[in-house]
Amino acid sequence: MPKPKKMLLNRIMTEKTIEASRRNGKKSKGPVTPRGRAVSSQNRRTFDLLPFENPALPKQLNAQYYAHYLPSTKAERQLVDALVEAERVQRHCAYLESRVWNEEMEEFNSLTRESAADGSPVHSIADVHVAVARRLMMVRARLEASQSRYRNACRQLDSMREKIAA
Repeated sequence: MPKPKKMLLNRIMTEKTIEASRRNGKKSKGPVTPRGRAVSSQNRRTFDLLPFENPALPKQLNAQYYAHYLPSTKAERQLVDALVEAERVQRHCAYLESRVWNEEMEEFNSLTRESAADGSPVHSIADVHVAVARRLMMVRARLEASQSRYRNACRQLDSMREKIAA
């Protein structure tokens, strides 16, 4: 008599697929590179915190914004949540800009020292500026989108408050 089939996420799993899954699972050794391990180690994080941030910050920001705006409807709460998220993105972007610049300057200094040691052509500071500009374009785009969402949420909150007051 054939064994009963198992249900997994509304899919019927046969013994053959279950066994294949077990074999594949045994092959996996997880992330191999340091970067992969670093990314994987953060998979369970609830909030995207910066290295220097206090884990209580998201709750503190929420409390501050909710105390200031006193949202009374679901729509107002969503707008206040958007404000909190926009502020966090702005903080992250400021940190990322600084970090990108520092990393590029360290790389430039390292290459300059290597060039001086082995006699190869010296890299120019203009190369650093180009590299930084490329990396920061994406950070800036995220920051501008966040600021736009922040302004829109403020306008919507104000208009909701004006309608309620009228």
